[in-house]
Amino acid sequence: MHTTPASRLSRPSRALPLLGLAAALLALPSCIELASFPGGGGAGRPVVTGPVTAGDTLLAQGAEAYRKGDYAAAARAYTSFLARNPSSPDRQEALYGAAVSKELSRDYAGAVSDYTRLLGEFPDGARSAAARDRLPQALVAAGRPQEALDTARANIERDKGAPPRTLAPQKVAEGNALWLLGRYPAAAESFAAALAAESPDARAAAARGLNASFRHMSQDELGQFARRYGQNTPGPEAVWFMAYQSAQAGDAATFAAQAQYFRTYFPSHPWGARLAELEAAAGGSAPPPPDSDFEPKAWLPAVAAAPAGAGAAPGGAAPGGSVIAAVLPLSGDNNSRFASEVLEGLKLAVAGTGVTVLEMDTGGAPAGAVRLVGEAAANPAVVAVVGPLASPEALAAAQTAQQSGIPLIAVSQRLGLVNGRPLVFRVFLTPKHQAEAAAADAAAALKATARGGRYPADGFGR
Repeated sequence: MHTTPASRLSRPSRALPLLGLAAALLALPSCIELASFPGGGGAGRPVVTGPVTAGDTLLAQGAEAYRKGDYAAAARAYTSFLARNPSSPDRQEALYGAAVSKELSRDYAGAVSDYTRLLGEFPDGARSAAARDRLPQALVAAGRPQEALDTARANIERDKGAPPRTLAPQKVAEGNALWLLGRYPAAAESFAAALAAESPDARAAAARGLNASFRHMSQDELGQFARRYGQNTPGPEAVWFMAYQSAQAGDAATFAAQAQYFRTYFPSHPWGARLAELEAAAGGSAPPPPDSDFEPKAWLPAVAAAPAGAGAAPGGAAPGGSVIAAVLPLSGDNNSRFASEVLEGLKLAVAGTGVTVLEMDTGGAPAGAVRLVGEAAANPAVVAVVGPLASPEALAAAQTAQQSGIPLIAVSQRLGLVNGRPLVFRVFLTPKHQAEAAAADAAAALKATARGGRYPADGFGR
């Protein structure tokens, strides 16, 4: 890594958190998958916008209780505020606070009522998008699956044309509602669509729902999924459930054929070990299939923005804290899935540090990267930029960061990216690094004096 004197920075304070952030990122994979982490739902780390009425005790009590995780107390405070201040300019914030707090304290009927009131009174308000995202799953949790299904589908129709990752929470809720209604193939379709979710929590919920739906589907229905998706998820999982059903039915010949197919075409799939467990059972008590404990009412979408005053200042920055700009291709690019995973890894890296992550979507365009890095450099709260991923974007962003005087940590393999740019850092191995390490290891292990290699005739191979 290059080192840079503080005098080279446009704002000396930007240098302070950079080494710690780089160390935290280096401790993580470049693209991290969080779907298997426990506790992915719930309130998460509050990122807050909106005004707080000065001196209002009840609103302040609600925000403080929410910040501490006492959601029942927060719900009571916000509800009392609404009753005593029906015409307050903070009514929308209080409704949102009451709804989210009730949802997190498992008062789902109350959450549904408050989300519905918020959307009725403020259909185009600052909290309406979040309320629409959360209402269908609150209806699922309240035991009203048909209403949840109708609401989710109305929201999906309203936002048709939006990137699949932004519709994913609605698709998960749609799948959960369909599952409760016993419409398992349709539920599986919804869950499969939700696998493109930006949130690891939503992706994990979609995967669990998909597996739970497969358990109830026929061999023909599973076969249709397997043919449609092939090597891609959920194709292998559909084949595995076909084999599971055959084992459960005691059809040894069909099970053997399906198990052989799975091993032949999906040799590295982690569920191969589960097939061995089924074979070992040999008609006895077979182990339960994946996600047999699925409960569609239990999932809660992660809260993207907490009620006003719950721990941060307007604009999304924690009081007195610093901001890291995540300049990533979150949409419109083949790298958007990886960008979402990098974003979640960055949030994990800074959790508990008082640092806030500002999401900035390049759309996969170098021009977008230049514009957003420039905006980040002009924001006095931003201490550093993380990203982008793809080579053209990374180079454009690096040049702009150096010219603008803001440190940038690139998640890119681009050769020469940091050369001559003391404000640009990298948290990724280049192809040259990988090739040199592989050659050195081979020479050390084999003690060879001559060596050759086979490689694809493309840029990466060369």
